[in-house]
Amino acid sequence: MAQKLSWTSIALQDLEGIWNRICELGDEREAGLQLEFIHSNIETLPQFPRRFPVFQQYGQEHIREFKFGTYHVVYRVEPGDSVLILSVFHTQRDFLQELKQRKNRYL
Repeated sequence: MAQKLSWTSIALQDLEGIWNRICELGDEREAGLQLEFIHSNIETLPQFPRRFPVFQQYGQEHIREFKFGTYHVVYRVEPGDSVLILSVFHTQRDFLQELKQRKNRYL
């Protein structure tokens, strides 16, 4: 049975921010390619949602992190092994500060 993948509104805003940043650099085509890259990697999470490590900053079994390319994804494993994408960050960003502010929404 295929597991469910869903996104928080914050994670969708993160994607929009990635899109906007790349477009600001003048490359809408590259922005589209990057979003496709992000989606294609994230879509694999529900198959084995616990294969990536627990996100140590939160220290809770159901909050995990997934790093690929230049992106860092924080997600929550829901009951039934569904996956909820919490955040998507470019690795050049100092995302830990933002995650501190978001923490109470995720736990």
